[in-house]
Amino acid sequence: MLKEPDVQNILRWDKEQRFRASFFINSLLSQTIKIAIGEETPTAGAVQTGYGFKIVNGALSGISANGTSETVLDLGTTLSTTASWDIEARFSPGRNIIFFVNEVERGLINTNLPSSNATLLHNDFLNVWIKTNEAVAKRMDITYFEYIQKR
Repeated sequence: MLKEPDVQNILRWDKEQRFRASFFINSLLSQTIKIAIGEETPTAGAVQTGYGFKIVNGALSGISANGTSETVLDLGTTLSTTASWDIEARFSPGRNIIFFVNEVERGLINTNLPSSNATLLHNDFLNVWIKTNEAVAKRMDITYFEYIQKR
């Protein structure tokens, strides 16, 4: 009997890591999209532990959250539905998260970083979702995803 996931204590906040993805979306309005590493808290209004990207009505932001507080950084990028977008987030424990869009550095967060005191990455290490507030189908296609963590 396996009581904990196989990955328990392998994916950790005290290790350097990064993720890259390429995606496109079919709509910009009336939606929030998230592509993030870390656990999503199921309680409404609660703060997750993790980092990644959030898209609100086409505006791209970088995010970092430590389970208590969240930092949101406007990456100065408004997406379109006619292009594929390459994103990358590089996490250095206790230092910062650097965000890239189409291979160009767009910003850095050094507050509310996930830490080794926070929940370890295990069950829900990747969160990708679309939330819409209208009765219209929304779609995001991820054409590439890579996650790397130093040992």
